[in-house]
Amino acid sequence: MDGNGRDVDLTGARASSRPIYRELAPAPDLAEYVACGWVRVVGPRESADAVPIVPDGCSDILVSDGVPPRIVGPDTRTRWIKLHAGTVITGQRLRPGALRAVLGVRASELVDTSAALADLASSARALHSRLDAAGTLNARLLLLESWVRDRLAPSARDRAVVAAARVLARSGADMDRLATNLGWNARMLHREFVATCGYGPKYLQRVVRVQRTVGFARAAGGQLRLSDLAGMSGFSDQAHLTRDFRAIFGFTPREYLATAEPQLGRWLTENW
Repeated sequence: MDGNGRDVDLTGARASSRPIYRELAPAPDLAEYVACGWVRVVGPRESADAVPIVPDGCSDILVSDGVPPRIVGPDTRTRWIKLHAGTVITGQRLRPGALRAVLGVRASELVDTSAALADLASSARALHSRLDAAGTLNARLLLLESWVRDRLAPSARDRAVVAAARVLARSGADMDRLATNLGWNARMLHREFVATCGYGPKYLQRVVRVQRTVGFARAAGGQLRLSDLAGMSGFSDQAHLTRDFRAIFGFTPREYLATAEPQLGRWLTENW
């Protein structure tokens, strides 16, 4: 997709001098488990330095030119990656709690790492061939989306955690009350979150608070004080906000919010 939402030929995308990053709403039947589809074309200037990828609680199934599809698990800390100019990356972003429902493996096995999709699902080999033959960004997106749809088989516990993660993302929650509403105790709540999200509910809540702060700051155009952002995002005070930014993002709030385009998935505010 270009800036006007039109489909883009892969050959033309690789030759473009302009970077592209777009998030697209998932198909309605996948929206409970898929946060968004996304495409990225790396521009010449982006390839000069490593770029930070900050935690958002999600996992990504993605493919780039000539490389078999991979699954990137949920991050606990910021990852720094080196991108090469002209690389075209297409992905499906799975919501917190959805990884096991799609791949049938514990999310905790993929925290802070990635794996070849074919190592976890044999059907990914045929998917790779179809992705290589696709001529446009939209064709790749639809192939990935179809593959996720065919694989999706959530258990009752998967459904429960995805719903609970949505509660945490929207407004936060008392953990004991959250467990009680699911018919679980606190220990079972933690165990199921680790299996499906990769980490426990309290850590996911910390990640979401930091992400929420970025959203509020961007919406206000940088006009809010850090103390105001801390209160709006559910932190006890500004010092609490700063500690979690450092621990999860590796930046102070001022450092991160001063970057050219702080990362915040559109889906986090619009769909949750």
